[in-house]
Amino acid sequence: MKVSSWALTSDKAAWTANIGIKNTTIKFKLDTGADVTAVSQTDMNRIFSGTQQPVLQKAERPLLGPGRIPLDVSGFVRLQLRSGVKQTMQKVYVVKHLSTPLLGFPAITALGLLKRVDSIDLDTLKSTYPRLCSGLGEVKRAYHIKLKPNAVPFSLKTPRRIPLPLVGKVKEELQPVAVRQYRAFDEFFELFFVWGRIILQYTSLIEEKTFVLTVFF
Repeated sequence: MKVSSWALTSDKAAWTANIGIKNTTIKFKLDTGADVTAVSQTDMNRIFSGTQQPVLQKAERPLLGPGRIPLDVSGFVRLQLRSGVKQTMQKVYVVKHLSTPLLGFPAITALGLLKRVDSIDLDTLKSTYPRLCSGLGEVKRAYHIKLKPNAVPFSLKTPRRIPLPLVGKVKEELQPVAVRQYRAFDEFFELFFVWGRIILQYTSLIEEKTFVLTVFF
């Protein structure tokens, strides 16, 4: 993002801009996340000092603040906003108990206060860097890999914990399989979950031993 330097200040707290409305200058906070421009009744009194204020029109929709909390809106009025040589006609909403005037995204873009720079699209990327996205995963020539005559294929798997939302489903899938495999001892069979692992435990009547198998996924 690049910010125009005139009539605009930047500090650690917020970006602000001095916006002219009628014969008054109001210091607005630039709020790119706001869809509308808002002021307080005190700001309206400053803007129309010594003159009669226009009748506020009813808002067409409720305005929501952070956390989607409804704002106490008195209404709105169309006002001409000025910044440098640029002007724009915007709906300005009057919000009760608003501590700082907010300049919404439509007004910000119309007045040219924020500009997007260094943007790039896919066509520009391909034309500027033609080799960037070509040839990935390829080798420049053919290679021959020789294996030993007695080489045996194998698969190396890394154990990982079972996500909590999948534990119930995994237990449902494993239980019938384990019971069929160890059906001679199913009355001593137990399947339970411990710290992200499925533990299979069964007792052998013949060997009089208890076996524990940890299953990873």
